[in-house]
Amino acid sequence: MPEKATDARVDLATREPPRDDVSRCTLVLRTRSELPSVQQICKYPPSRPTNRAPDAFPSPGHLDYAQFEERYGATESALEAVESFVVQRGLRVVDPGSFMAGEKLSGAVKLMAALTLEGPTRSFEGVERLDGVIHVLRSARVPPALHTPAYQRQKEARGGAPAASNYSARQIAELYEYPAPAHGLPGEGQCLGLIEMAGTYDARDIARYFETFAPMPVIAHVPAGGEGAEPSYTFDVEVTMGVELAGTVCPGAKIVLYNHHSQDFSVHDLYRVMATAIFDTQNQPSVLSVAWCAPEGADASISQAEEAALNELLVKATLLGITICAPSGDFGSMNPVHVSERQGVPLLVMGSVTCYPAASPLVLACGGTKLIAEGNRIREEVVWNQLAQRWSIEDERGHIIYSGPGGASGGGVSVLNSLPVYQEGLDVPEAVTMTARGTVVQPLERYRGRGIPDIAASADLLHGYDIYFDGQWGSGGATSAASPVLAGLIIRLNQMLGRRLGFIHPFLYELQREKKNLFRTTEKGSNGGYDARPGQVWNPCTGLGSPMGRNLLKALKKLYG
Repeated sequence: MPEKATDARVDLATREPPRDDVSRCTLVLRTRSELPSVQQICKYPPSRPTNRAPDAFPSPGHLDYAQFEERYGATESALEAVESFVVQRGLRVVDPGSFMAGEKLSGAVKLMAALTLEGPTRSFEGVERLDGVIHVLRSARVPPALHTPAYQRQKEARGGAPAASNYSARQIAELYEYPAPAHGLPGEGQCLGLIEMAGTYDARDIARYFETFAPMPVIAHVPAGGEGAEPSYTFDVEVTMGVELAGTVCPGAKIVLYNHHSQDFSVHDLYRVMATAIFDTQNQPSVLSVAWCAPEGADASISQAEEAALNELLVKATLLGITICAPSGDFGSMNPVHVSERQGVPLLVMGSVTCYPAASPLVLACGGTKLIAEGNRIREEVVWNQLAQRWSIEDERGHIIYSGPGGASGGGVSVLNSLPVYQEGLDVPEAVTMTARGTVVQPLERYRGRGIPDIAASADLLHGYDIYFDGQWGSGGATSAASPVLAGLIIRLNQMLGRRLGFIHPFLYELQREKKNLFRTTEKGSNGGYDARPGQVWNPCTGLGSPMGRNLLKALKKLYG
């Protein structure tokens, strides 16, 4: 999420890297047993019903933490090599308890094969060649392409009532027919985790919000390193919105905020906070909603090597039965690739690239719609696209923190992740790259990649979600709002089914192909480069569409017997 600015320039610049010579890196170590690949998980999901495909890899059902530790802990040789390296170079292990079962480098079986080290930058030379080290993620400045600001303050006096033009998260859940238990609160017995990179919330805002809309859920905070929270209007909006929306959809669930308080927004930081959430043996979240995304590509924010390390972490999450949701992005079919500077003014370079982690085949990519309701029914739902509208958003001191397009549902084709088996046979377009040298156009390069998003929910900023922030009501939206709302649906389904759905993509696609009427297909609108048209099962604007919760529960009950 962008840092606060004091003028009207597009606010996507990040902080400069630390000036001292201290750095951090995360080492991902080899596991005792070979992990299944992303392609294998997509073909044989751990959550598949036992009456589906007879293949035994991986075996049906999810692993608990003890089973995972026994099968996929780090090899002793890798741990010994790292321990020796740490001692010789004068490094230290940072927060080892967040990543392994035990605080010593040796003498204990490690819950996951990753360690984060800190020390002088020059001391990390040769770390890639250590025995058993398969990925090295370094702390470095990475320009994030996160979201357009997802919040607009109301103009009326502070502390007034919510705007009549907005929807509450509870209304959206009812319009999408989210199932609810006959007794008790939605989400009871479940834990929903929110992955943030920075920011915090004011307990007074949260209390006022839930006084109006829902019983106050249990809210916990698990820090994942970093230097501590610093007040930031933009980041705090994101965190506050996630807690309020998730808590309204699932008031009976425990809402856990995992936050790194990142200083540089590196992939290294993202890995740390996601690993902390996935291997949180105390809270054991069954669904995670990620509020961070970055454009793919070596010239953008996240490279193929970095995605390989993160995808391996996502494989571990699927084996543990954790569903991961992420926003598809808020710039339509284009995304900010990087920010350069011309004559002292930031220059935003856009590219037709998808955002990670939504681009991973193992993540439930959440797009956005514009929803118009009449009473308790949906009158119309189209692709969310406000790119033609210019937005200027001010912070509490009147400083403009964003000036630019109003945003649109992110969607397109990944060039770093191949087409997963569950999307085969759909109208996923090819990714086409065109380059020119001087005036000579080179041959087009075509690639059949993973299409995003998978599903969608209301994200319109004009008729957004009721949010209470900084002592007053406002309107929240964008795909960073759709993600926790859709994560709340998975929490409710887990509760009603009495099981973890985990990696559910293949079954959502399969059931929708069979005309089970599980999603409301979006047939109108565009996100800039792609259109939604009648007759499509899936499109690169809103995926399969918005959920029809009760139909989805009914179909999954039949599927799992």
